[in-house]
Amino acid sequence: MTVKFFGAAAIILSSWIIGVMLSMKSRFRLDDLEELKKAVTFFLNDAVNVSMPLSEVFGDIAKRTNGAVSMVFEDAGKLAEMKNEKCAGDVFKKAVDKNLRELYFEADDMDCLYSFAANLDCAYKAQQRDNAQLLLENIRLIQINLNDKALKERRLYNSAGILCGILTCVILF
Repeated sequence: MTVKFFGAAAIILSSWIIGVMLSMKSRFRLDDLEELKKAVTFFLNDAVNVSMPLSEVFGDIAKRTNGAVSMVFEDAGKLAEMKNEKCAGDVFKKAVDKNLRELYFEADDMDCLYSFAANLDCAYKAQQRDNAQLLLENIRLIQINLNDKALKERRLYNSAGILCGILTCVILF
């Protein structure tokens, strides 16, 4: 009887842990969005206000951010130094595509990234600043929606994990 009890507890605990792991995807996405928000703010300061070269801007942003977003900007800085691409947007898109597996972004977030890349080639600093501020606003709206969704997913997956563990125990014992 004791073995069955410990087995049931292990099954319920392991299924709850799986539920927690599934609910963490939204948290990772929120972390990446926050890092992207920081990176765009740094871009506003470095490229628009100070007028640094783009390869230095990307390198500086890579040093000041963390995670997959940092890797995107690091690769973009290296590609910009090589000058193989014809425009800054292509450089950034290539860096994003290279690091796509490490990012937890979904379609809306990727649209933000690609619109940021398309606006890197604007001739006027005021237009770059306006586009970057619009991107920051879009990221903020996505974060608000995602916070609510993440809270619901966390409750759902945690409850579903426990219930699946109980169901498995009922079926087995």
